[in-house]
Amino acid sequence: MKTKRKIAISEIVLLAVLVIYSISILYLIFWGLLTSLKTQDDFLIEQNIFGFPAEFAWDNYQAVFKRLYIQVTRDGVRFKITLIWQIIYTLLYAGVGCLLAALAPFLVAYACSRFHYKFNEVLETLVFVVMIVPVVGSTTSMLSLLHQLNLYDTFLGVYCEKFYFTSIYFLIYRGILKGLSKSFSEAATIDGANEFQIMVRINFPLVINVFATIALMYFITFWNDYQTPLLYMPTHPTLAYGIFNLTQMTTGDLNITPRKMAGCMILVVPITILFAIFKDKLMTNLSVGGVKE
Repeated sequence: MKTKRKIAISEIVLLAVLVIYSISILYLIFWGLLTSLKTQDDFLIEQNIFGFPAEFAWDNYQAVFKRLYIQVTRDGVRFKITLIWQIIYTLLYAGVGCLLAALAPFLVAYACSRFHYKFNEVLETLVFVVMIVPVVGSTTSMLSLLHQLNLYDTFLGVYCEKFYFTSIYFLIYRGILKGLSKSFSEAATIDGANEFQIMVRINFPLVINVFATIALMYFITFWNDYQTPLLYMPTHPTLAYGIFNLTQMTTGDLNITPRKMAGCMILVVPITILFAIFKDKLMTNLSVGGVKE
């Protein structure tokens, strides 16, 4: 006979807090979407701030797509980066960057778990030190290094900057890889596989779900990141960089609240849809398949 588990008051309170928090986030997105469809007269003169639009102003999005551009100077030539190119740069930055950021800690964690050397302790200690000790004032040195290596204002320079292993994901990979059975690797070694084949064809498929989850979280982070493109590749502005530039405008046709909100929705809605599609993968526990010892 099954017994019903009593729900503690603390669980009810926690659930209520999470529901209220979720509603507040969703309401902000819904309010932003409604505001982006209002006219300036409806929003400012009629003071229709929280209501539905008196008439749907779809031309706000048309104006953003047509007039949201950033003027840059590259190799002495001044030209405009349109919204389409900003989206392309965003996909190049976030798409490739998230794969590199998820791959670097995996490679180092795999080496530390696969091969037992004293230097492994140095790498693990380095990860803890970087995570605990705040790094302040490194931007200037990074910019100087990229200039000296002729990597400033290039995607390659930004990719190199994202390819680091000193993050909490190193510890996650390390814990999972240490828990994998050695039976697969030993069988592959007997069959003549080398270390690279064992890593790519045996062990990496066992943690592919974890890798995909980490890459997805990095993609969401990089999609909303405007500071890195602003500092390290100013002539390759991403969508987040363009929206940041839009919020700073004080003149022009886009200097009205509904059109600024329309630009923000162009940035927010795609990543919200992406989160809704992959929410189960993001919310689930990080786990792997295969035989465990």
